[in-house]
Amino acid sequence: MARRPAKLTGVIVRDACLQIDRRIYGFGKEGLELAPTPANIAYAQRLRNEILGKIKRGTFALAEYLPTSPRAANDSPGLTVGDLAREWLKVKKATAKHSTAHHYEQTITSKHFAAVDEILLGQFGFQHLLDAHRSCPRTQDLQQHRLCLAADP
Repeated sequence: MARRPAKLTGVIVRDACLQIDRRIYGFGKEGLELAPTPANIAYAQRLRNEILGKIKRGTFALAEYLPTSPRAANDSPGLTVGDLAREWLKVKKATAKHSTAHHYEQTITSKHFAAVDEILLGQFGFQHLLDAHRSCPRTQDLQQHRLCLAADP
């Protein structure tokens, strides 16, 4: 009878420790100072899934999970709302009309967007969005509302 291949979990079991494999996202492997017991392997799998979820959302900070890692000193704390918006605009400019892309750029560089620009994505919530919207002056005219979002000259 042929042996069934081991289930791919992303946790590498070594003689004295465990490693979390994050190479699928270009982050390499990280060692955990845990004995390779079934309970520790299950914990490492849950930890890896949590880390991969944060990587997908752009909120992963290595020092938060593995502070003793030599890579933690070079790790950035995560993406900000402004970083995400600017990256999105770079991608969107290729397919949007010039006037639409210009409006997007005005919105991203507006004084009202500056209120949320430096907030980390992991900390950004609906309340931040409401606060930024409330800081805009009220107007019935949509064009005037758009102008209030434009950057100060």
